[in-house]
Amino acid sequence: MRTLHRYAGNPIHDAVLVAAIIATPAFAQNQLVRWHAQYAQIYSQPAAVPSSALGPALQLQTGGVVVTDTSLTLAGSQATIRLKAYGTVATVPAVFPLSANTTYIVEFQYRILNYGTSDLVLGVGLKPLGDNAIQHWIPAGNMFRSAPSAGTFSAGALTGNATTYSLTISANSANADSDVLINQIKIYRQESAQTTTPPSTWVALENLPFPRLGKYYIGGTAWPRSGEQPLQHSVDEVESRLAFYDVISGLVLDSQTSDPASIRRLRQLNPRAVILPYRMSGEQDAVPAPLYGNISLLYSIFQSIPGDWYVKETTGNYATEDGYDALKFLNISSYCPVVGGQTYYSSLLSWLSGTVFPSGVWDGVFFDNLFSEANVHIKNLSNPALLDFDYERDGMRDETPASISDMTRGAVLGLLQQFRAANGDLQLVVSNQGALPALSLAPYVNGATMECASDQWNPLQPSTGRWRNVLDAYRAMQTNSRRPRITIMEACGDPSRREDNSYVSPTANDLRTHRFALGTTLLADGFYSFDLHNNTTVPLWYDEYSVDEIGNAVEDRSKKGYLGAASTDALELTDGGSVIFQPALSGTSLPASLSANPASAVTVSNGALILSNPDHSQNIRFEVTTDPALVPLSAGSSYLLTFDATILETLDQPLGYRVFSSKTLDGYGVPWRVAGDTGTIHFPFVISAADRWRIGINISGGGKVAISNIRITKDGVGAWRRDFENGFVLVNPLPQARTFSAAELAGTLHRTGIHRINGSQAPDINNGQAVTDDLTLGAFDAIILLADPICAPLPNSASTETFPDLTRKSLRCRVAPPFRLPPRR
Repeated sequence: MRTLHRYAGNPIHDAVLVAAIIATPAFAQNQLVRWHAQYAQIYSQPAAVPSSALGPALQLQTGGVVVTDTSLTLAGSQATIRLKAYGTVATVPAVFPLSANTTYIVEFQYRILNYGTSDLVLGVGLKPLGDNAIQHWIPAGNMFRSAPSAGTFSAGALTGNATTYSLTISANSANADSDVLINQIKIYRQESAQTTTPPSTWVALENLPFPRLGKYYIGGTAWPRSGEQPLQHSVDEVESRLAFYDVISGLVLDSQTSDPASIRRLRQLNPRAVILPYRMSGEQDAVPAPLYGNISLLYSIFQSIPGDWYVKETTGNYATEDGYDALKFLNISSYCPVVGGQTYYSSLLSWLSGTVFPSGVWDGVFFDNLFSEANVHIKNLSNPALLDFDYERDGMRDETPASISDMTRGAVLGLLQQFRAANGDLQLVVSNQGALPALSLAPYVNGATMECASDQWNPLQPSTGRWRNVLDAYRAMQTNSRRPRITIMEACGDPSRREDNSYVSPTANDLRTHRFALGTTLLADGFYSFDLHNNTTVPLWYDEYSVDEIGNAVEDRSKKGYLGAASTDALELTDGGSVIFQPALSGTSLPASLSANPASAVTVSNGALILSNPDHSQNIRFEVTTDPALVPLSAGSSYLLTFDATILETLDQPLGYRVFSSKTLDGYGVPWRVAGDTGTIHFPFVISAADRWRIGINISGGGKVAISNIRITKDGVGAWRRDFENGFVLVNPLPQARTFSAAELAGTLHRTGIHRINGSQAPDINNGQAVTDDLTLGAFDAIILLADPICAPLPNSASTETFPDLTRKSLRCRVAPPFRLPPRR
């Protein structure tokens, strides 16, 4: 969440924005276009380097030498460059000039003879011709002491405005004691080509086999990650594991200019990966100027934001995030003043269209903090008496949580509508507003990142009701978002250890959380990752990520998607239970089984309960509850509360529901609160002990909501299952273990050859054994079981001109060997 940050809301408005959009290159050609990066090889070192020369394009400086000793020369050359004692090899500008405002990437083979005593073994840079000022030199990448002792290294950067540059590769140890052999130097010029169609890899996203992997990853691949010691993991290791994911959202934007080689390497490792850069949509922190000559996109956009585009309090102070004053809120409303012909949102879209997307290295954008209602990080948002967020710029403290939500909803929808007008479906958008997605934004985005979603159902103790809320929101987002649909479910480790740097390996409880979250993700068609700390954690590999043909968990990207296509939809394994409460709301007064507190808070109209409070100045609870004498809830029984909710007037706080007596047993809030939002709530819960339990539905603060079709079902809650070509998943969201009979495991598809994954991380679960009898699954746990392959239908997808390949509905069996148990010994 906070580590770089989270969610937000923003708008777009008026003719100023429209004019800015129309001025972009896409509209100038009267046709929507997208860009994709290409790499033209402009230099290749001769295979056989003479002992006394490098050819006209390269020269040695300082302590660089050429060696011909066969014990030192690298494969494929008669001689090898040796760099030590600050030794350098550089391009010769007079022979091989590198141009201004151009991205270059160098790649070479290496072997380290001595890592040296500093963190940096080797460095690559770009130096302006005739300019020795250190502030104009452009660092283009470093080899760290965590690097493998031999391999391929690449680095690069965008040049500045100088006429000509020279590329340098230097031994980089602080004590001049690193010693590295390099050869087969190649230099690429990154270019950008235009197209009017989406790449075929996007279409393939919705046809990927399961499990599908997607990662929310803030920062760059060379950055130290939270929870690790400095340089504990090599860049190669980080990128190799990051390449497991087919959707990668959150990479730092400055990778485009200061580390473009990292994006190229990721695409070489996983050519079908979708990679989206991070941009906070409605907040801005201070960005320091680059120390050297690098082009920083983060610094340039920070510098371009005038002071009048920030929200202020009525005191004149900047409105900053609660508990994190470094982040200032930007004025995303229609009250944002026009400066230089732009508002904040129009400027943001122009910047994306003119600076970010034309690089061709990205597939769109990841918008963090893209809230569809009031940003939860606004100070005193739950205390209207203290709320001070003067987006109207009138010096009056008259904004309410509800009015900020109304403003935010309109602003963000405007932003996304204008984004689609400028880009159509040629750029992808993934949003983030925390663990629950913004469902109202679904028609305009390709998905959401559900950040540390496992925290929602396991804040202090696991909750079946909270889990179901996450599942329903996830499935709704995945169903209703724009194609290709790429919602990411992120699960996280122990919340109490997020800042613990000794916490580097998953515990048994972490692995259970991971299995349960992955099982939950498999109940729909989204993407998944487990992060030990959060989105700044180095990516790790888990047993269930990749499995070979005989059921062994192996860290091998070619073994992803081992379950194949989905054969069924998710199914809750329950007989539906029995309805014990369904109040008739045909009159104008509450039935005897319900009561209101205060009595004036709830009325009955047109078959619905109306909870209403016109006063937005106080955060007071208004609630309707069941009578425990007339609606008894028995200990040891499970129940399912369902009801429909329609927001009639925007709420200050989310609509809530709970089961309680003298204390609350369980409860949650619905993921919508703006006028017009509507949906159905499913709230399963288990009564742990006898008491006078009530069920309550409530609002806090002002607003108005209609509640209808209330129903309580006893024993209507069960485990879940979904079948795939090569196995199935079982998910137990209940607080007690669930035993499946052999017949239940075979299921309606009569699965045979059922066996466990043979892994190493949870040997009590993934032990490779055949499952021929009953299987007991613990509380809040899930398991993937392999089975003999069956046919699966192709996805049923809407017909669109953009994604024609998604309209096929024939059946097929994948050509893949069945899983086989290893021979008994």
